[in-house]
Amino acid sequence: LGMSTDEFVRQLTFLRRHYRIVSLAEAVRLLRDGKVDRPTIVLTLDDGYRRNYLGLRAACQQTDTPATLFVCTQNVEHGRAFSHDLAAAAEGFLPLTWDEVICMSENGFEIGSHTRTHFDCRSSDIATLDDEIRGAARDLRERLGYAAASFSFPLGHIENISAEAVAIA
Repeated sequence: LGMSTDEFVRQLTFLRRHYRIVSLAEAVRLLRDGKVDRPTIVLTLDDGYRRNYLGLRAACQQTDTPATLFVCTQNVEHGRAFSHDLAAAAEGFLPLTWDEVICMSENGFEIGSHTRTHFDCRSSDIATLDDEIRGAARDLRERLGYAAASFSFPLGHIENISAEAVAIA
């Protein structure tokens, strides 16, 4: 948020010098196999902002850094700003387009699901949770041609994650 591409490249260069940076899929494999033998980090970004297409893509390609983007499929579909940004009067934070999501996927970025509309998953409404979580997975599969391997709960706080949402995810 507000960081120049040059500054982000400097930060990624620093991280690469001091840590092993791996994809989310690789991190899961390393954890499952008990092979995290040195400081390791994963770069993930939520929501899928359009600014990621230029700045993030350039920085990650320049530094050979893997990253995972978690996108909200209906925001992408309709080019709609995120409600949390609108509530904070933050302007200019539009989502990626489908063409940009597909291009990033084809160029080594992992694309994960982040619900359809950045839904607060504290809900226990099974039908709505199913539409938001499974629906977003279907949207990604239809657009990307493969199933997204990962899901990130919007808002990221335990109070925003119901037991019903966990079961569906």
